[in-house]
Amino acid sequence: MNKRIKELRKYLQYNQKQFADALGIAQTSVSFLEREGSNVTEQNIKTICTVFNVREEWLREGKGEMFNQLSIDEEIVKYVSKLVQDGDQLKKDLILTILKLDAEDWEVIKKIITGLNSNKKR
Repeated sequence: MNKRIKELRKYLQYNQKQFADALGIAQTSVSFLEREGSNVTEQNIKTICTVFNVREEWLREGKGEMFNQLSIDEEIVKYVSKLVQDGDQLKKDLILTILKLDAEDWEVIKKIITGLNSNKKR
């Protein structure tokens, strides 16, 4: 399990401090969790699975997919939450602008996306 915790962290492109901050633990605790043979508590497992949407079976046994499948709504909430925490004002402004579009604006965007997709298929 220790190797899978490290694999997850690297997959997420987090350093140990970022991973620790997301879990609400000390960086030294992440180092301990990743060390082969270290004991991972039930609380650690539950927290990792909840915070990062990891399948418990994968974390414990390495079976199946790493992540639980999210609905489109859950995925939107996840990324918007991350965006808000990130603090990048440009990204926030872009999302806010998109959310304020009216029906006519959405039709224009739909035509642009449709055009881009049809160009990719050629």
